[in-house]
Amino acid sequence: LFSNIDENERDSLQSILDMTFGKDNRVEELIWAQNTTHSQSPLYSTNHEYVEVYARDRKNAEADPDMFREPKPGYSEIIAILKVVAAKYPTPTDVESAITALFKQHIEDYKVELLEMGLKYDEETKKQDPWRGIYNYCNVEYRDAEDKLVPHEEAAKRSATLRVWRESDPSAPSQKQSDSTKDPNEPNYRFYKVMHPQTQKECATPKRGWAWPKAWPQGTRDSFESLDRQGRIAWGGDETTIPQYKRFLHEVETNVAKSVIHDYTDGEKQLANLFGETGIFPTPKPTTLVGRFVSQVSKKTDWVMDFFGGSGTTGHAVINLNREDRGSRKFVLMEAGDHFDRVLTKRIKKVMYAPDWADGKPKTRPTEALSKGNPKVVKLLRVESYEDACENLKLARSEDQRKLIEQTPTLRESYVLQYMLDVESRRSLLSIDPFNVQLTISRNNETQQVAVDMVETFNQLLGLRVQSIRQLKGVVEVTGVTHEGDNVLVLWRSVTETDNAALDEWFKKQAYSTRDREFDLIYVNGDNNLENLRRDDETWKVRLIEEAFHALMFTTEGF
Repeated sequence: LFSNIDENERDSLQSILDMTFGKDNRVEELIWAQNTTHSQSPLYSTNHEYVEVYARDRKNAEADPDMFREPKPGYSEIIAILKVVAAKYPTPTDVESAITALFKQHIEDYKVELLEMGLKYDEETKKQDPWRGIYNYCNVEYRDAEDKLVPHEEAAKRSATLRVWRESDPSAPSQKQSDSTKDPNEPNYRFYKVMHPQTQKECATPKRGWAWPKAWPQGTRDSFESLDRQGRIAWGGDETTIPQYKRFLHEVETNVAKSVIHDYTDGEKQLANLFGETGIFPTPKPTTLVGRFVSQVSKKTDWVMDFFGGSGTTGHAVINLNREDRGSRKFVLMEAGDHFDRVLTKRIKKVMYAPDWADGKPKTRPTEALSKGNPKVVKLLRVESYEDACENLKLARSEDQRKLIEQTPTLRESYVLQYMLDVESRRSLLSIDPFNVQLTISRNNETQQVAVDMVETFNQLLGLRVQSIRQLKGVVEVTGVTHEGDNVLVLWRSVTETDNAALDEWFKKQAYSTRDREFDLIYVNGDNNLENLRRDDETWKVRLIEEAFHALMFTTEGF
């Protein structure tokens, strides 16, 4: 769980989350530094907020090696270059030139991003460059399937693979070392001398000593000599340079996430680019921030949920991330404000249509967007409010009854709750076409008729894990499994058009009453004779959808 808060309610939020999840399941408090300045502040200009991070079970989260890590920025772009040139087996120098050109292009793009945010490319913003940790990965070599170094001339013959690496400090850690590291008579001695392979002269030794012993019995641990045999030591031009350790890019695909985040992206500008106007939603978060959290804790097929959907930033971020890593994450956004229709749903539709927008117009053709893992379906579910329910409960009554009910608020409330809900919910589906249900709702001071998907609504109320939905000659058939493990068949039909005999005949033709297609429960709307078709050796039961609907909606055992 990631929960963003400013300094005004930070303490209260932490107390609530501690009580809900337990203090032991608090993972971290992140600091989100923003590009804001409050010049009129009498004290400090507060330019940060907090993000409280909790896990349902922290121990389980810690046991996942991929948790709270994020892709190394620039990694995928370098790998893309390697994939393009791999079949041609270019020289390492040519590949290094291509990588250098990629870095230069990124810096230019980064400068443009900063300029759009009103910032300059200086020493401070250089530190915030997301690619700063990858610039040193600029060396290339070939390795075979056994990870042995291969000369370029033999790369094609031995089906070698390009590897990108950087030089890394070979010094021992700065913390206090054991006495054995300073004893020349110990195998763990770290201040030994090594000979440069070309000049045959002694190379300089790191001031803290080497990170490994020179050799190790039986080769049970890394040593300088074993690493050199593996080609993992980068020798300088002569003995005056301390030999370095090679760190390969493919071994560091992700970074450990840090607790202080510098994200200067303007969420308001992102929305303005999508809609072509400003001020449509107050202080929207940037997709880069939310996308960072999603990438840190989710697998490519996970669900991401936002219980305060706001402007739809979380959905936008998930779509962006799926496009980047070819993931299939799904998201659930909840919102009660009128901006659900005005901003959130429109934003998701736009981002589905094309990934890049400016002044309310797509910068990329939809066909190009579709090739980048574009989402295909988003389902909108609207929860009926109490006011909407009352608006749609209309029973026939005399004029005197109507006046009495309308003039007596207490009686009217009792009548609605105890009679109308009970009778209407039990009988309404028997006399209407379930495929053409309309509700009267009030939105933005306007009354309108909206269609209700009764099939979907019932699936949700049952908690049904749907396996299939199909329409066969006027009957909608739904199969699935409940949370209790019952195999369920749901049959929907227009009661006014299909009599019981026709339903019986249809049921037999579909071969439901066989061992191969036996269900635990069969739900059907309207009076029927299906139980008469059950053989003595079968145990399935028939339930009226109307009765089940009522139980799920209006009893404590329901949804």
